Amino acid sequence: PSERRSVGFVFQDFALFPHLTVARNIAFGMSLRHAPAGKISERVSELLQRMRLDGLADRYPQQLSGGQKQRVAVARALATDPQILLFDESLSSLDAKLREELRLELKDLLGALRLTAMFVTHDPVEAMLLADRIFVLRDGSLLASGSPQDLYAAPPSKEVAETLGPAWLWPSEVLGDDAGETLLDLAGTRIRLPLAEPPRPGSYRLLLRSSSARIVEGDSPLRA
Repeated sequence: PSERRSVGFVFQDFALFPHLTVARNIAFGMSLRHAPAGKISERVSELLQRMRLDGLADRYPQQLSGGQKQRVAVARALATDPQILLFDESLSSLDAKLREELRLELKDLLGALRLTAMFVTHDPVEAMLLADRIFVLRDGSLLASGSPQDLYAAPPSKEVAETLGPAWLWPSEVLGDDAGETLLDLAGTRIRLPLAEPPRPGSYRLLLRSSSARIVEGDSPLRA
């Protein structure tokens, strides 16, 4: 039965029970499992404090802000001590400022609890900030997986590069090595790249992200 699975789920729209108070929403899963009343009360008090919901135990969902509803939803998912937490675009309905604030809170919380979590998100910033490992899916197919740093810096395809943020890709030609630098032809302009592991001569696509671009003065050929 679903109530016996060791999985916590945080819905996109929070899915709080409108007829239950904050405390009873948090306690819902434990009540289904017939946990002792004393244990439920202790766990609810602990989560109210951890999620910064002190003083809100007797309020109803319609009396809460979006951020407070999100915290209640996370507390409810944590109440049964799950082995894994699933987040289904759980921050997408919040405004940008609150979303940024809660991302940081979730990152700290999951790190403190050492709890495995899986996030479904279309937001590359959220994925890069929260994930230890990213899986890029499109139309039900896995395009790539890896650490945020590796996928951002060296995506295996154009689709993956663009999924993780603004990306400019140009056809280019690696000409070879010259004085310890890789010589690259980019639309007729030669660029020198100080690469630790130079690629073989041939045709490639050069990836440029705004976060790593800067304008410098210098003589031709260009250096990047």
